[in-house]
Amino acid sequence: MSTHYFTDHAPATAEQRREMRVQLAGQMRSVYVADGVFSTKGLDKATAILLDVAPLPRGLVADLGCGWGPISLDIALNNPDTRVWALDVNSRALDLTRLNAARLGAESIEVKEATAALAYAQREGVRFDAIRSNPPVRIGKNEVRALMEAWCALLCDDGEATFVMSRHLGADSLAAYLSKRGFDVERLASKQGFRVIQLRRGR
Repeated sequence: MSTHYFTDHAPATAEQRREMRVQLAGQMRSVYVADGVFSTKGLDKATAILLDVAPLPRGLVADLGCGWGPISLDIALNNPDTRVWALDVNSRALDLTRLNAARLGAESIEVKEATAALAYAQREGVRFDAIRSNPPVRIGKNEVRALMEAWCALLCDDGEATFVMSRHLGADSLAAYLSKRGFDVERLASKQGFRVIQLRRGR
């Protein structure tokens, strides 16, 4: 399994940071990336589609599987008043997101290890206004389902979660599963083989 996904706490590959230019919040920005973290050759297609289609969230937002931070950075740079939890289990991804946020002045990003953050949020009753994710599909269907269900259960009553996934890698089956679990599910877009799915807590 690739080390950039949502299971490895420390990538086995040596860290070699390098700069990369990407468009975030309407401008070209320089960020740091490194091997062992997802999307090191540019903004990946699925994330770009999500950022283009998903509404700009406000309030408290969770970015599940933040990688080097593109979703968190785009949200925070577009609206500095939005608090973003950048979440991953990959320690290198967390370090890079922390570094990129500081470099770009995105002070509203809080970088957190995902497993501990989920436990804290469940224990303390934290509720999110929005969730964004390009889910780590390679961890397995059941694991992705459990991941999305656990975090989406923490949405505010009027909150929404928007995620992007390849149609060929189970986007429709995940949407159907979450619908059966009581969430209101809507497909916002279908582009280049990817689905952008939004869900809300069932009424």
